[in-house]
Amino acid sequence: MKCSVIQVTKRCPLDCPQCYMVKEDAEMTEAVARKVVDQCLADGFNTFQLTGGEPGTYSCLSEIISYIRCKSDAQIILATSGYNMTKQRLENLKKCGLNAIFVSLNGYYSAVNSNSRDSAELAKAALIAAKSAHLASYINWVAREDNCKDFDDIFVYARACACKGICVLKNFPNYKGEVKGTLSEKNLQKLANRILETNGYAKVETCYMEMLKAMGESKDLCDARNGNCVFANVDGSYSPCSKKTYIKYQNITELYDNNNRWMDQLCQQEVKGTDFQIDFSIC
Repeated sequence: MKCSVIQVTKRCPLDCPQCYMVKEDAEMTEAVARKVVDQCLADGFNTFQLTGGEPGTYSCLSEIISYIRCKSDAQIILATSGYNMTKQRLENLKKCGLNAIFVSLNGYYSAVNSNSRDSAELAKAALIAAKSAHLASYINWVAREDNCKDFDDIFVYARACACKGICVLKNFPNYKGEVKGTLSEKNLQKLANRILETNGYAKVETCYMEMLKAMGESKDLCDARNGNCVFANVDGSYSPCSKKTYIKYQNITELYDNNNRWMDQLCQQEVKGTDFQIDFSIC
């Protein structure tokens, strides 16, 4: 699978404590979005993830989904907080060609979720709406010290909402460069064991090397590093991933032709950080 993550907007009505994106009043024009889709299809990408900001605010959402579907049979997924994801809207987006939504929810209980995410109610409403619309849904769950004991509740709730699975994400620094809620080594291993017990229902993102290692899975490179994922910024430029948008190129070929150069940039940038640890051999 080759996945193109397209940042269709930088707008977001929420204020999530853990968010690593800087909110701006900017969105991708329809012309730029079509160009990005065309470039990604030409380069063999077969999955498109539309993200933000909050893509629920994007003015051309249905048009871009329809354009991708008109051009290909690629998988089209939407990463959302649940904002403006009613049953009627999801039914319409499904008709346009949307295959699934990934909804951000870091805790079944609002008190747990609010440590890192804004509005568990929006997320839950979107999952229920997706079930009613017969649209595939997944939960994006960031593993943290303050929500690891809530994983079983999230698992049960995901099943109740007929979710197809849970995507376990790494806890990255927020837009201020702060890292809060880092898992202890003990709880990391406990969670790794629990994820294994789900028999594949919960899957770990490829850049979460610590968790994959604790699960006994060896992975040398994340999807961005091995060329199976690319991040398209709102201006149409390309970055390795959503966490490395300070590295930008005007087309995909240029991005990966300069693979070693931006890897050097990445390492230099992380060295300047305060408490963010990185294994240079794998990322």
